[in-house]
Amino acid sequence: MISSKHPGIDFNIGDYNVTNGVDLIVEQTDKGMLTLKWVELVFSLDKLYQWSHPPEGYHCIICYHLGNVKEVQKFEDGQEGKLVPKAVPGRYTLLVGADSIDIYVLREILSRHKN
Repeated sequence: MISSKHPGIDFNIGDYNVTNGVDLIVEQTDKGMLTLKWVELVFSLDKLYQWSHPPEGYHCIICYHLGNVKEVQKFEDGQEGKLVPKAVPGRYTLLVGADSIDIYVLREILSRHKN
């Protein structure tokens, strides 16, 4: 899906390693400039709230589905995350403190962009 130029995906995978550290580094054009972003992969977004570390430092999170995520929900460390839908299907912004993290929900993207 990501490498096939699917219309709901606006980045290219630059590097990946799911065993240690950041899962993906992606290349994305932002305001006409090519940028590198750190991406975390998680099957269900609700699992993110169960981790012992908050998602600070990630630019994007790619998940298959949202799971049981509330609009406003606390992380294990007490920080609050607010999930805000974007106008694009399957895309959200997660606001955590001063951070704004892009969320890609693959299941929603696939269901809205069937060929």
